[in-house]
Formats: sequence, structure tokens, C-alpha cells
Amino acid sequence: MLPGPDVPPIGLGLRLRRTWWGRARDFLPLKGPVISLAAKLPLYLLPSCPAYDYNRRDLPPSVRCVGPLQWYPPQEPPAWLDSLPSGQPLIHVTEGTLHYQEPFVLQAAARGLANLPMSVVVTSGSDRDPAQLGLDPLAPNLRVERFVPHNHLSPGGRDAGAKQETGMNGLLNIALGST
Repeated sequence: MLPGPDVPPIGLGLRLRRTWWGRARDFLPLKGPVISLAAKLPLYLLPSCPAYDYNRRDLPPSVRCVGPLQWYPPQEPPAWLDSLPSGQPLIHVTEGTLHYQEPFVLQAAARGLANLPMSVVVTSGSDRDPAQLGLDPLAPNLRVERFVPHNHLSPGGRDAGAKQETGMNGLLNIALGST
């Protein structure tokens, strides 16, 4: 993200504010030499999508959002992926890769999405046994795996990062946190 009056100071985790004092705070962005220089280049490729950069109006015309710059090693998709019904939404529910608590988000999602007209892939993480999630009996539209690379679950070429690709394609991505 480039600093500017349409975004909060970078790196502090602050939200965009629309109040007068928030606009005043956001008008004084943190600037670093690399970021300031990048804004002056004839072409600056931003590895993101406009929505993740607050749909800013102050970016120079040389800035182009190009989506995620990720590479996945060549890998065959899981065979079961082709057996999922076509024409239905594919929902991926995960807690990420670190687990310190009970899997209540996975359990709630599995109960809430069970038997709906969609395919649901729940991933437990490589260090958690799917059998220990407490999802039994499993609804027919649910599948539980330790890990599935996001590029195999994303639409259209299956070659982009999950969050940024959802933003670039107008798909819904919901992140839930727990403390």
C-alpha cells in the first residue's frame, strides 16, 4: 500500500476514518524512502486489488493493481475435487495453520452449512487430526481434509491466493477471529 490522504497510516493496523479528526490523521501518512520513490515511478505494479487499498482516488496513474504474485509448486489437485457437484458454490472453511483452541468455528460452520445446496471443504490444518474435530456424523455435502492448497479451491485457473483472488473476482471472503 502506498501512503496517501485516502488511507490510514501504514503498519499500525488503524482503520480508515471518515470523521474530521480521522481525515486529519490520515492526511499525515507515514512515508518511507522506498514507498515515496515507488509513487514517482513511471509504472508501479501493486500486488493487490483496489478493494484492499481502500479503492483510493489519490493514486497516481502509474500505479496498477495486478493481483497476487504467488507461485504454487506444480501439484496435482486431489482426485475427489472433480467429484464435487458442478453448479454449486464451493465453500472452504479453515482456521488457518495454527490451532490453540477448540475448533468451535469449524464445528459451527459444519453444523450451519450441513445439507445445504453447496459443497463445503473443511480443513483442519496439517497438525490436527480431522477425526478430532467433532464433526461426526458428517453431512453428505461436507468433506474434511487436513490441508488443500488454496489454488485448487479457487475458481478460474486455480492459481491465485485465496483472499486476494476473492477480492479481484468479487467473491465473498469472510475471516473470523477468536481470542
